Amino acid sequence: MAAAGEKIGLSGEAVRRLYRGKSVPSGDTLAAILRAYPRVNPSWLLLGIGPRERPPGNGISGYAAGKLDAATRLFDAAAELLEEAKREAGQDDQDGNTIR
Repeated sequence: MAAAGEKIGLSGEAVRRLYRGKSVPSGDTLAAILRAYPRVNPSWLLLGIGPRERPPGNGISGYAAGKLDAATRLFDAAAELLEEAKREAGQDDQDGNTIR
């Protein structure tokens, strides 16, 4: 897991937490995964839909990379809004801590 983390700019422990479902990846992390592993199907990674790998020769183009960056910013903004709503509702975060 440390090698995978190094490839996407995360510690081995951060990758283990993602793998175990103990943390949620940021939009930047999702983008880094797709850049480091171009065969990963974005629909599978983001939504769990479709095959895990893309067909050969179906990598990220410059245009798609720009769209991915825009989607990353949108994802991060949505995650911030969700955390804000949870704080207002007094709900727990992904680690079971009450958000205040």
